[in-house]
Amino acid sequence: MRPRTTIAALLIAASAAYLGVRFGPKAFPRKPDVFALNPDQKQRLKQARAAYAAYPSITFTESTTIADIRAVLDAAPDQPVPPATPQIPATLTPEQARRHRAELSRLMAEFLLYAVYKDDADTYTAWRLGRGDRLMTMEEMKRFHYIGDAWLEFTGQPMPETATSEQSFRLMAEHHADNAPPERRIVGILDHPNAAFTQLWFTNPHLSVEVPDPEPLGPLWGGSTVGTFLSFFTAGVNRDDLYARTQPTLRARTGVILIDAGGLHHPIFLGAFWDPSRNNSQGNWIIDYLNVGNHDPDHPLWFYF
Repeated sequence: MRPRTTIAALLIAASAAYLGVRFGPKAFPRKPDVFALNPDQKQRLKQARAAYAAYPSITFTESTTIADIRAVLDAAPDQPVPPATPQIPATLTPEQARRHRAELSRLMAEFLLYAVYKDDADTYTAWRLGRGDRLMTMEEMKRFHYIGDAWLEFTGQPMPETATSEQSFRLMAEHHADNAPPERRIVGILDHPNAAFTQLWFTNPHLSVEVPDPEPLGPLWGGSTVGTFLSFFTAGVNRDDLYARTQPTLRARTGVILIDAGGLHHPIFLGAFWDPSRNNSQGNWIIDYLNVGNHDPDHPLWFYF
């Protein structure tokens, strides 16, 4: 039987990876390395790369639009929404699922354009604020991004007590711009229905929920191993608030496979959850995390977002 991934297990494994990626270009340090691949992971890395190579691609250009990217996501086959259960008494009608997938395709297309391809802090910030999101407070940055440690490492000086969230985000953005390897710059995306997906499911935050890997790639979406990046932006409702809810939460992940300037392929999955109380023209989906699959310690892909 094909192994299946639970969201809980994925996030536990990804949390460990996050500890290695939080500071950017020193993510997944060179050997000796707790993130070094074992023989089985190296084999999955090769298998995944061979599978990705079979798909056509499109190259990002200055004229690439959100509609161009969204077309890739819209062409992906529908993934079934799990039925209601006694533990999680909620599901979606086909029409409800269709509307959510359309909104998530737009969200992912915007993310890829503003956060990945353009790779400009001001453009990205304007997009997030325009969605009704906000930059984390300093307390949140210290908690989730260890910003004090990053400040000391990047500047050689302790973080000033007067440091602001804006200054901290700018520090990370500038460090990324100065240190990101040019061969890891994203230049395109695979353009095939099997190389994109959007999944929807309801969850009880106190239960482990099983979400199967989309076929035909299946576990090759994760490949060797998966790392997680948390955003510097958040919203009025964040993931900690979900544990106080009594009703099931609608969650989603949408995935594509990126191509970098060095010719390597990187599957990514953007995680989000639905906030019915959010009254926003940009939609009710709140960005939660970013997963990067098929990690290669010698050619790591990393983000600030």
